[in-house]
Amino acid sequence: MLKRYAVLVYEALSDKNNKKLFDSLEDCLVNGNCKNTINVFLEADKNNCRIAASLIGRLYLNGKYGVKKDVNET
Repeated sequence: MLKRYAVLVYEALSDKNNKKLFDSLEDCLVNGNCKNTINVFLEADKNNCRIAASLIGRLYLNGKYGVKKDVNET
């Protein structure tokens, strides 16, 4: 997971349009304020940040941000 964060930080730094993503990651990793991180990941995913999409999937699979619903409902 940490490797994915490192790649995400690299992607955020390499594109000036992802400054908000980098600032959010820095706030989360340095200050522990991860409240809005998932929203920033979603926005980064819209901007074709492939690692953000991967992290979103991992967070949902781990149940950290998952919506609890019955698998049989879908």
